[in-house]
Amino acid sequence: MDQETARAFTTDPLLQQLLMLEMLVLPEDCPEGIKDETRRSHLYTLKDLLDQVVKKGKGQDRIDQALINALNTMAADREWAAPTLGSKAADLYGCLQRLDQYTNLKPIELLKVGSFWKDASKHWLKMICGHTPTIGEVTPEAVAKILMEEKLSLPTAVLLTLCWCTTGRPFNWLYVKRKELTIVEETEEMMKADAERRGTALLEPGYKITVTWTDHKTLGTRQAFTTHSWVNKVNGEKIVRWKKNLKSDWMFPKVMWDDLKAQLAKALREHDAEWGMKALRRGSLSTMARNETPLDDLRLFSGHPNEGTLLRYLGWGVHAKANAVKGEAAARGLDKATRALLPTVDQAELEKVMGEVEDMAEEMEDELAPQQE
Repeated sequence: MDQETARAFTTDPLLQQLLMLEMLVLPEDCPEGIKDETRRSHLYTLKDLLDQVVKKGKGQDRIDQALINALNTMAADREWAAPTLGSKAADLYGCLQRLDQYTNLKPIELLKVGSFWKDASKHWLKMICGHTPTIGEVTPEAVAKILMEEKLSLPTAVLLTLCWCTTGRPFNWLYVKRKELTIVEETEEMMKADAERRGTALLEPGYKITVTWTDHKTLGTRQAFTTHSWVNKVNGEKIVRWKKNLKSDWMFPKVMWDDLKAQLAKALREHDAEWGMKALRRGSLSTMARNETPLDDLRLFSGHPNEGTLLRYLGWGVHAKANAVKGEAAARGLDKATRALLPTVDQAELEKVMGEVEDMAEEMEDELAPQQE
């Protein structure tokens, strides 16, 4: 964020100091007791929230209240589940408590953790412990119907198709470059060879899609990874046409993202009022589970750290089916050719990061304990 722009929007001296974090060179070594991934997560969340605060302009409440309001607004706009909101709150809390260790800007007036913050934290913790959000689940029949609607714009149709067939988060597509997506039309020989290798029936003519994800939500846990998917001919041709006519290096230029996201959300909610972006991804993964995709393979696409988390994310109706599929997969095994087509995850890294999130939540609980007694 440009310093002059920031100063034009606010007269709060602390907010101006926090905005200067974007211009700082952070220490080469992490502060003692703070892991590099934790620091990146802390600062990423703070900067994201500061952008929201500055958009509100002058006349903001106290900076702590402004940040909390921004966090709640983002949670509503992005349809975060309770655990996601809790994780972001823990990031913000941890960052504000360690600002003196993160910045070379000395001295800096650290944000005091007042009653407003504690009340908000208590609310978030209650959500995490006792609330199971209903996010809905988009169906393949609905996706097919939406894609046939004449009023649907080409970029919206392409984004919907790619989100569905790759299980990718819609927001992550904002960071996919054109060169990171490869789409190839299948020949009859390719189709036969693929069906024989997988031991499945011959699919209808279509396209193979390969995406290399270099910037995504789980970047700190599994770095860049690659997914391989299939899409039918009609929708594949739309992707080819869109990619061919792009003037930008990005699959979806940032200048059009807000309108594109709104169009996709509107198309989904016209079919079901509870459907949002998260419901789209949940529906895609649940459909894979119903089609007897082993749980281990589902996790490679979803990025969930363990089977329990994945099962909570999937639709309730597929839990028993997914468990059965897991047993079948263990019995028959997966051939090397099939496994080679799937992305890989470093399980140790996943467990390490999830442990850090749990530690931050415990820190919040410790801070709240004196207030609850």
